[in-house]
Amino acid sequence: MTEVIVRHGDPVTGLEVLTNEADTDLVIAGTHGRSGLMHALLGSAASRILNDVPCDVLVVPSRAR
Repeated sequence: MTEVIVRHGDPVTGLEVLTNEADTDLVIAGTHGRSGLMHALLGSAASRILNDVPCDVLVVPSRAR
């Protein structure tokens, strides 16, 4: 089942709470990454999601401009 949840606040903190409350198998996150080497590849929120969310994560970069 796919479910879309919208909440206000810090995205990583919200994902941590949701993935711990629900039986989450996968988080999909988009990124634009604009500064620093790791951030250029992933973006700061995506980097935090990879480190902090306790399930599989698929990070999808924005398409080239």
